[in-house]
Amino acid sequence: MTVVLACAHRDFAFLAADSVRWDLVQRRNLGPVEKIHLAGDHGAVAIGGTNVDRTALGQELVAARASGEGFPAAARRIAPRLFAEKRALMAKHGQTAQSAMCWYAEVSADGCSIHRHHFPEDQLFLLDGIDCMGPDTAALARDCLTAASRLRRGGTIALDAWAWETIGMAAAAFPNFVGRPVMAVMLRADGTRHVRDVDDPSQWVGSAAFEVPVEALSPRWR
Repeated sequence: MTVVLACAHRDFAFLAADSVRWDLVQRRNLGPVEKIHLAGDHGAVAIGGTNVDRTALGQELVAARASGEGFPAAARRIAPRLFAEKRALMAKHGQTAQSAMCWYAEVSADGCSIHRHHFPEDQLFLLDGIDCMGPDTAALARDCLTAASRLRRGGTIALDAWAWETIGMAAAAFPNFVGRPVMAVMLRADGTRHVRDVDDPSQWVGSAAFEVPVEALSPRWR
């Protein structure tokens, strides 16, 4: 299982994720694993899914982007093969569901963007504001709102602190499926990039590098 949080705005692109990898076939935690993969100075991809090698998918997407291939086109080429590689093992254990969700954060001359890509449906969405996915996405969305309301300070919010708190609430509700360390990535339109990978909850304190105006959030989350 995976918790991924995203916040998209023309001036910044933010991603955060936990690091537990719960294997549905083996029914145990195989983590910690990195769920956010950096793609140079101006890109990152977060990956969640079921019965697909998410680490391999992330690594291959990063390599493809470095060679000039776009994230969506690369995923369309890579994901079907990785799904196929899991099917024999799944069949032995009576598993049938397969899915992958990728969040592509990028900086271009037009500013920042995040797209969410669903497989096997091959559905691509351009995000605006906050997006989230978890073991119980409806509950996670409520936690996002609770944390955002609590952490607003003088018209700004530190998205890293918001992510730590939100993922911490999800970990308390789903300790087998969600857990530390928590990774957060901020890409800004000015070309700067900031990364935090935090294990100790006592360090879940917001950084100025991750602060954004509350107005940058979509209306639902303000």
